[in-house]
Amino acid sequence: MPQPQGRIFIEPTLPELTPQERSAAYRQLATTLAALHSVEPQAVNLQRYGRPSGYCARQVWRWSQQYQAQLTGQALLEMMQLIDWLKTHIPPDDSDPSSARISHGDYRIDNLIYAPDTTDRVLALLDWELSTMGYPLADLAYSAMCYHFPISDKTGVRGLPRPLPEGIPSEQEYIQMYCQARGIGVPDPTTYAFCQALSMFRIAAILAGVGARAQLGNASSKHAAQVGSPEVVSGIARQALSVIHEAAQATGSTESHGSSEAGSSRRGVEATRGGSPFTHPNGNSQGIVRQDVKADATTPAMPSMSGTNAASTYSHNKHHPNLTGRGTSSTPASSSTTPTTLDKDSRHGSSRHSGNQVESNTMGRGAAGGAAPNEQSANSQGSDNMGGGSSAIFSQGPKQESGGEGGSQTPSGGASQGDASTPAMPSMSGTGAATTYSDNAKKKSLNGISDSGVSSKNGISKNPTSSSSGRPSNPTSSNLGSDNMGGGSSAIYSQGPRQGGHKMGSEGDASTPAMPSMSGSNAASMYAARGDNRALSGKSASAGSQDSGGHAPAGGGGASGSSTDHFSGIPSDGGQSGSANLGFDPPPRVQKLVAHLKRFMEEHVYPSEHLLDSHAADPNTKWTVHPKMEELKAKARAEGLWNLWLPADMAAKIAHLRERVPQAERHLLIGPGLSNLEYAFLSEVMGRSGMGSEVFNCSAPDTGNMEVLSRYGSRAQQEEWLLPLLQGKMRSCFAMTEPQVASSDATNIQSSIRRDGDSYIVSGQKWWTSGAPDPRCKIAIFMGKTDPSAATHKQQSMILVPMDAPGVRVIRPLNVYGYDDAPHGHAEVSYQDVRVPAGNMLLGEGRGFEIAQGRLGPGRLHHCMRAVGMGERALELMGKRALQRVAFKTAIAQHGAFQSDYARCRIELSAARLTVLAAAHALDQHGNKKARGQIAAAKVYAPNVVLKVIDAAVQVHGGAGVCDDLPLARMWSGARTLRLADGPDDVHLVSIAKLELAKLSKL
Repeated sequence: MPQPQGRIFIEPTLPELTPQERSAAYRQLATTLAALHSVEPQAVNLQRYGRPSGYCARQVWRWSQQYQAQLTGQALLEMMQLIDWLKTHIPPDDSDPSSARISHGDYRIDNLIYAPDTTDRVLALLDWELSTMGYPLADLAYSAMCYHFPISDKTGVRGLPRPLPEGIPSEQEYIQMYCQARGIGVPDPTTYAFCQALSMFRIAAILAGVGARAQLGNASSKHAAQVGSPEVVSGIARQALSVIHEAAQATGSTESHGSSEAGSSRRGVEATRGGSPFTHPNGNSQGIVRQDVKADATTPAMPSMSGTNAASTYSHNKHHPNLTGRGTSSTPASSSTTPTTLDKDSRHGSSRHSGNQVESNTMGRGAAGGAAPNEQSANSQGSDNMGGGSSAIFSQGPKQESGGEGGSQTPSGGASQGDASTPAMPSMSGTGAATTYSDNAKKKSLNGISDSGVSSKNGISKNPTSSSSGRPSNPTSSNLGSDNMGGGSSAIYSQGPRQGGHKMGSEGDASTPAMPSMSGSNAASMYAARGDNRALSGKSASAGSQDSGGHAPAGGGGASGSSTDHFSGIPSDGGQSGSANLGFDPPPRVQKLVAHLKRFMEEHVYPSEHLLDSHAADPNTKWTVHPKMEELKAKARAEGLWNLWLPADMAAKIAHLRERVPQAERHLLIGPGLSNLEYAFLSEVMGRSGMGSEVFNCSAPDTGNMEVLSRYGSRAQQEEWLLPLLQGKMRSCFAMTEPQVASSDATNIQSSIRRDGDSYIVSGQKWWTSGAPDPRCKIAIFMGKTDPSAATHKQQSMILVPMDAPGVRVIRPLNVYGYDDAPHGHAEVSYQDVRVPAGNMLLGEGRGFEIAQGRLGPGRLHHCMRAVGMGERALELMGKRALQRVAFKTAIAQHGAFQSDYARCRIELSAARLTVLAAAHALDQHGNKKARGQIAAAKVYAPNVVLKVIDAAVQVHGGAGVCDDLPLARMWSGARTLRLADGPDDVHLVSIAKLELAKLSKL
């Protein structure tokens, strides 16, 4: 293919140019992007280049998932605040397909090739590996990141100093150039701030992954730990929050992204701005970099969002952007105005310097999937791709069933093809790889020439030695531990969601979403402030994660070669993945917590069970709290085992509460920031003892009530009630079930909540209110009807009722198969004309069902997690008993009947665990509504299995199994009750059946 002779400018300051030339260069930077975004995708047959809507939403989801999946420690509050704000401020037109354009994804000045003799003409645009159908302003905001970051003396993306070098326009002027070239108005501040914050968030998430690899010992770069440190990542997040805050000021918005309460104080925002290492002394939104901040000799450059070596071009032909990969070519440049591809290796060497002509010949062989075929050994162990060298990054699109409608047949050799309706996207950094675009109607290939010289169609190379799967065909190739940070060759694989249906438009399997690649690309950099405001760091890498309509691009079919196969959850690097592996071992940081928790249980909790049970059995003391429990809780807090249930996104919503506790206690308030899947492993350990969860402030109903207050409570409600609950200073109850109606159908609830001036009058009778008899119980979340005439599911509301309010009376504790569960207990409670302030209403009148569904999803899973722990303890007791006892002159363990029962218990308990883990995973990925089927299945299956296991254990123990000498009888009563608590089995079974039948009705 033709190759341009021109100049590439590495420094955005353009020091070698005159002011006039700088001005022209930035004008071309703006107008070239505008030209790309002016192309109507359908006019050039690229309407299926990616999903035409939802780009911003997918990007927020993708990078949020990546950040949380790769955590090796506590989530950063600034990052969670940023995620929370981004999720709730998706631009309205993001869902409008007509606004979508070809988005470059890594647009910056050093990806342009300028003419040799002038900066007023651009010959080619490089690095298309992140391109897709996207949101144009996201490209614009990313291209302007140089206005917001420090200067660097290393290669990569760099910042601009203040004052700006003569001739370089201000950011506002740059934006105006772009808008004028496109013929559109200047974007509103909130939308543009979103795009800026999204760009910064991507960078921060990438560097957090680099830091995670360093923590796990997988990063080969000596600078990985420094550049991916929490200080660096939080510094970028604070920068993004500052941009958001300034946009809010510009629009006069009173919105705060630091709280779940609308119109609340901006204290959380101000705190982040005040600590930002990028704040310019004059407060100028463009001058967020201190003029005196310089990079030291070891500081790295800012991250590139792409892979290292691949190049693609954009044609100035208004009708056809030339989207190509790179193939070996000996064709000389036909014209200085013809845009072509350029091998990025030449840009890392001496040929890539300002002012010199660049003539590049591609290096390496092309393959349809971006891989170099016929390599004897493509090993890439420990490579970080921070220096030069080649890098190949492969991405796989949606997997479809063989022979699916609209899909082409799998060629011999087993490599799966891409979805024929979704064209292959430019290769992410494939060395010498040719990239093809398949037009299903015309069967055309755009510059899809493989090394063999044969055109490739439908994303499949005709070279018999190459693979359409996006992998080197040689089976000895590997990519263990590569995070694309250092020199050498690197291969990174990303896999999109599975598609279980046959139709091209079907969504991915909700239980197995794609996870972004945790590694990626060109030399990278970011700066965070130390105490002396100096930039810190070292070299870094950014993670190239392709978005093609929410997926990696179609056309690849290989298995994941990154740290984890995100479908099966099986780690390919010995378990060093950043997120819990579905159904298998937890990630390293959770493994450490599990080991710590087990040790604490063995040393402190199990030995205390008899003492606390005896205290609860004494009629004179049962409704008091034994000092031993508070002692255990204090020890748990001291060891950091506190609020383990609290997810990271919720921690961001309640960050303002940290200001109200001493510095040393703040980390305890928000816990380690685990996902539901990660917490499942810990909850199982705690569930082995009836008192285990309380010791760590993880017991019901407090966890559910704290979640309600965190997600739906006002700031005042959180400060009055949530804070002491998080600290373990009080307990709570949830008043929903009523004795006079079938409360499994919550629409039957008869209790009333009536407005009276600035108060509400609460009346009704509740029972099975767990925790109400506890002397530490101070607040009840009460569900009742505020408007019986409203729509069925809008009649109910939830309100906070203090337990010491006049009119609240605990009538009696209720026994569960003879157990009163003192001092916690379950009570019948009367509420007679109880007056509470109007400010105690949660979320608003008529929102009770909404809150209940949000609360019960995680709550049901917590019960199931603990139940699995009970089952494991029962199975362990059963095995030990069988080994110790002899019946009919043979150890019970040697009897065939026992062995059959024991084996079945083991199998079913393991299946129950996997069911719970799958539901937790679905809840993390998709939320309560989409995961409700999996949650219902776990809620039915786990208690039933555990009940069978406990019953079998009781049978083996004989008389000892039904008395209080062992925990089995109490465990059995708890497991049996769980088949009713939070919805009886029958209700969940009906829900599951409806969901499954609905799927069939759509076929």
